[in-house]
Amino acid sequence: MAAKRRPLLGPNRADLTVERMARVVARARLRRVGGGGCPFPPNCAPQPGRRWFERLHALMLSVFVPAQVFGAQAVEPGSRAQEQLEAAAGWVKAGEHDLARAYLDDLVSSPWITARQRARAFYLRGHGYAEAGLHVSARHDYRRAVEFHPNHSASLMALAHLHDGGLGVPRNPFRAFRLALKAARGGDATACLFVGVAYQDGRGTAVDHTRARYWLRQAAVEHGAVEAFAAYGRSFRAGFADEPDVAQAQHWYEKAAAAGDEGARLAIAFMLRDGELGEADAKAAAERFRVLADAGNAVAQSALAHILLGDVGVAADHAEAFALYSAAAEAGERSAYAGLAFLHRHGLGAPVDAEREEHWLRRAADSGHADSQYRLGRLVHARGEGDEGVVAEALGWLASAADGGVAEAAHVAAWIYATTRHDALRDPHRALALAESAVSRRRDADTLDTLAAAQAAQGDFEGAVATQRLALSLAAADAELLAHLEAYQGGRAWVE
Repeated sequence: MAAKRRPLLGPNRADLTVERMARVVARARLRRVGGGGCPFPPNCAPQPGRRWFERLHALMLSVFVPAQVFGAQAVEPGSRAQEQLEAAAGWVKAGEHDLARAYLDDLVSSPWITARQRARAFYLRGHGYAEAGLHVSARHDYRRAVEFHPNHSASLMALAHLHDGGLGVPRNPFRAFRLALKAARGGDATACLFVGVAYQDGRGTAVDHTRARYWLRQAAVEHGAVEAFAAYGRSFRAGFADEPDVAQAQHWYEKAAAAGDEGARLAIAFMLRDGELGEADAKAAAERFRVLADAGNAVAQSALAHILLGDVGVAADHAEAFALYSAAAEAGERSAYAGLAFLHRHGLGAPVDAEREEHWLRRAADSGHADSQYRLGRLVHARGEGDEGVVAEALGWLASAADGGVAEAAHVAAWIYATTRHDALRDPHRALALAESAVSRRRDADTLDTLAAAQAAQGDFEGAVATQRLALSLAAADAELLAHLEAYQGGRAWVE
């Protein structure tokens, strides 16, 4: 008796089976999201059923796709999905993210695409969400992309930008740096630039000039990324290089400037002004600043205004300086706030106006301009030395300026903390730290006098006497310094 033949699963039967399975998936998806729409709604967390669908898709790929080649003609169902993926990428490039999502919503759960294609689909959809400001949904899709392709550099960099900017997640520059470094090691030019600048500025990692230049070279030279030229040029300048090379810095800045980088043009102008390219040349710098200022660049407007106050080789023009500072201030350039305060203080190009001076000083100080914080602190302290609240405000500004690197601010704040008559504000420990910082930057009779006052405020009269004698040795006979010495010799701290 002949054995019963088992029917082969031919191409038509396979097509039907796969179609039925796809319908099951589609119906389940619709039920899960309430009857339609995106299976991953914007700003939602992944749903528990999500993993079940991935396993189902994997099963369909492993069982039913091979069945389609049993017949006489080979069928490639994945080619249709690839066409849809390319179409979606085209819509993304055109900025039509809603149209792209019409393809991508199905593609991310399609059984016909590879893991890398699925990663790309998630990335493209995430990019669309990010462009729409839906950063939580974008982060979800970027993370799914990395699950399917752990080295997907575009998704890694997208996640880095979210963490760096605090978009949809708490700001975390350290996490951003690690993600970008992984993408950079995979050869992504944008990631190389990000990592290089992070090493330059110490953002999310320690400052490392050697590593900064390495990664910036990868971006600028190996990948030819135009946007990295200026940062690579900066890696050759003093402060950003262990061994500066101004010729290389200028070369790369010029390349960036030729490509339209305004920041590079500004950098060259500042190098000319400050003498980094040889002898300081304010005239040549002014010419470059003027081109940018006329185009509306606020930094250039403020820099040109500063030169027009009367720099070497350039005729002073206070009226134009005032106009340029005003234009830059309107655009939010904080150095222009300080410039306007200076003009109102001295009556240059504008009337002397103490009220306007303080207004602009406060604008500059609030924006973090350290020199303005110092000047405002001095102004406030001089106006109300006997008022505890006023002195407290002055100390706040002076301390901020000291933290911003203004040496004289540390000196003045140390003196007030050590000698103020207001017990609630006197702080001998902080006074000593600030005074030591001031002496390390400028060792003279004034800073040593302040250091002695801080030592006396802590009760170290022996040290105060020794320091005060050293201060007197650096200055001509000074009645005030002698009075301070007598107080310390008598075991008394100096109080203003």
